[in-house]
Amino acid sequence: MFTGKYQTLEASTNELREIGYISAWAAPISSFTAIKRPTLSIVSVCGDAYIITDDHEWLTGREPIELFAKKDTIEINGESVGVIGGARQIFRTKLFIKGDGSGAEEILTNLLNEPFILFVRDLDFKGGFIQLGSESLPGEIEKKSGKSGSLISGGKGTELTVRCFDRFFYHGIIPLISAVFGAILTDDGVSLQTDDGKTLEF
Repeated sequence: MFTGKYQTLEASTNELREIGYISAWAAPISSFTAIKRPTLSIVSVCGDAYIITDDHEWLTGREPIELFAKKDTIEINGESVGVIGGARQIFRTKLFIKGDGSGAEEILTNLLNEPFILFVRDLDFKGGFIQLGSESLPGEIEKKSGKSGSLISGGKGTELTVRCFDRFFYHGIIPLISAVFGAILTDDGVSLQTDDGKTLEF
């Protein structure tokens, strides 16, 4: 089901400056023009069935929603479900989104009923992103809980549990900004393409 709540959402340009947090990206299925799958050759290498090397394609102005997650809270747990002969894996990803506010509340609440793909950059995975969900089996928020924190802990934010049945290793790009610079996030960092065709790497 597509709720249509992200038809006019603009990409955020906020910068993460606090240490101990990393980015994750939620991309509603309705924001893609093409969702790629692993490409297998006649003589395939073990593992190729779970690697996506082609770039996904997004609608202009519908880039993934960047979420700032506390680094030590991200967990991706998988287990088999079903009976013998029909068993498959199910994955549950837990992450704690730092901070609170009206904008964050609206975005995360809208995602509750929106099929999406979650991208996470795992510190142990050096070749790109872990993709959770696919076009046919997208991710969904199984649980959303808010924490008000305290004066001492400061642990104010939202904890999400995302459930999906597909997990891939994505080596493509994730677009960050659809404005003048057209920034994209690659395996190696951020690349900015300026108006005059110059590429800035950092």
